[in-house]
This record gives sequence, structure tokens and C-alpha cells, in this order.
Amino acid sequence: MNPDHSDESIASFVDGQINFAATKQVQYSDQFSGPVMTQYVLVTILSHALCEAAINAILALGLTQINSQKRFAEVEKKEIQKRFAQVEKEEITEKWLFAPKIFFPNYDLPKGEALFGTLKYLKKQRNALVHSKIRVDQGDKKILKGSELDRRPLAQNIEWMHRFFSLPYDLSEHARSQPNGHSIFILHNRDPILRADVHKKST
Repeated sequence: MNPDHSDESIASFVDGQINFAATKQVQYSDQFSGPVMTQYVLVTILSHALCEAAINAILALGLTQINSQKRFAEVEKKEIQKRFAQVEKEEITEKWLFAPKIFFPNYDLPKGEALFGTLKYLKKQRNALVHSKIRVDQGDKKILKGSELDRRPLAQNIEWMHRFFSLPYDLSEHARSQPNGHSIFILHNRDPILRADVHKKST
């Protein structure tokens, strides 16, 4: 592909590529970091989807129990956004915070506990992957912030994957365990997903 280059220059280029591939950083990335990040992306997106499916199911069943199932579309698009959350667009965190209050006024998901913290961080990471935005700088001035996917050490990424795996089941158990609440069984069989230790206080 480079007919004008000498054999010596091509050999030098190939040697450089081989030496680069043999460095500790590249070997680590190929063997560990790359595969873990691939799994991290998959777990992040799928966990977010399951969390949203679970709260949608809770909302639909809860409205049915109070004979208001026809309000599902209205509630999902308008009431959570305007009446409860007061946000410009629907967010999964707002759904888990406010949606069950429509039919269960005593429902509570404390913002200060790890369960909500995991949900909030999951949303941030998922949005950075699915709704990626570029960063734009003009001289020393930042014009657009862009998406910020956190890059953490390998061990921390593995720990967050465990929390993301556990999160949809833990949120469902939290909703089901609320005192005087409706008996809505969503994701009740969590085998073989183990509960994240940091979520045990919340559930």
C-alpha cells in the first residue's frame, strides 16, 4: 500500500507498531480494560431500560388498582413532568421519585441513600452513551459542555456494574416494601442477581 516507501522505512514502521502493541498499557487495555468497558456499556444501557420498564409497570398496575388506568398516558407525559417533578423533560429519576405518589401518597425514595444515588449515576452514564454531545471550546471559553462519561479504574467499573445489575430489582423491592403500600410485584424473582451491599439499607 506504500510503494514509494523503502523496505527499511516500512520495516521501521512495522517494528514501531509491534513495540507499541507490546507495551503494558496496550496489553492491559486489550486483555482487561477493553472487554470490561464493553460489558460496562451493555450493563449501563440494559439496566436503565429495565429500571424504566419496572417503573412503567408499577405505574400502570397502580393506576389500575385505583381504577384510573386510562390516565396512564396522561400521567406519564404531563403529570409527572409538570405537577410532580417540575422539570422540562421526563427523567427516570423523577419517575421513581414521584410516580408512585399518584396512587400511594406515602411512597418515599430518599435522595440521600445509595439506592437513589445509583439510579442518578446510572442515568448520567447512560445519557452520556445514548445522547452523546460533543464539547465545543472557543479559545479559552467553553461553549458547550458536552457529554461526560466517567472513566474510572477497572475495579470501580466492576463495582458499578454490580450496582447497575442489582438496581432494577432493588428499586422494585423498595417500592413493594413501602408501609401501607399497594402489593405490586415487579421483578420479584431476582436469581441469580445478588443485591448490592450498598443498597441493603434502602431495601
